[in-house]
Amino acid sequence: MNINFNGSATDITEVSFNGSTDVTEINFNGTVVWQKAPTAQAVAAGLYTSFNTWIKGDAGNVSAAPGGRSEYSNTTDFRNVGTHTETFSGYNISESPPLDVSPNQTAVFIQYGSDSGADISALKVNGSGITETDSVNSTAGSVAVGHTSVALESISNIGATFAGTTGNTSDFVHSMVLPGKWDVTSVTSAATLIPGDILIFAGQGGGDSYDANTMPNAWLSGTNVTLVFERQRWWYSRAVCGIWCNKTASNVTASFSAPITGIMVRLRHTDI
Repeated sequence: MNINFNGSATDITEVSFNGSTDVTEINFNGTVVWQKAPTAQAVAAGLYTSFNTWIKGDAGNVSAAPGGRSEYSNTTDFRNVGTHTETFSGYNISESPPLDVSPNQTAVFIQYGSDSGADISALKVNGSGITETDSVNSTAGSVAVGHTSVALESISNIGATFAGTTGNTSDFVHSMVLPGKWDVTSVTSAATLIPGDILIFAGQGGGDSYDANTMPNAWLSGTNVTLVFERQRWWYSRAVCGIWCNKTASNVTASFSAPITGIMVRLRHTDI
């Protein structure tokens, strides 16, 4: 957040008082003139609590709030649809400090199911293009991220172009907004999560019916790894998505053995 000294705006990210950096705000004559951006742990806790407003898209309705944390259904959405551009509208995030004071935010896009090519491109925030800063792509699922300086509570929509599939199977998409800057990295069957880390699985495979063992939380284990959101949809082939976070103050280990094809990625906070 900028603070003005002698007519010059200076970006201050941390304030020290008597040798301590545990300063969250500066109050001048009753007016808050500076607030400290949230930690990764605070963002992870915010994602868990506010997943219904930070995440968009469900069962083909890209502007829908996701509803419950854990859902599954037979649905035909996006089958026989090739490359498609989607706008996740209706964002109306309202958070208290420090979650709403980061100078940057990250737009996250997820595709899972029977993808073709699986590249996510043309990222936008409020209708303006942003640079894709990181991604992990596969033919079963993809995750891409981009950064924006639009204030968290000023974001009304974000969008991207997804590969899609021209076959008679479905693919599904979600978007997510996170305060601060985050990157994305592939992880293997076990991952050490530092405070604030977020895990995402995106994949597809298996039969044309519900399978409890294919729900992500059935095959991920780890003390204090918290489920944020999971979905299983199917139309001739299951499409599965899971999101977890470490909202504790300590490192935790997540172990997993996905029974279907897909990617597991870690989102990590890199800057405010």
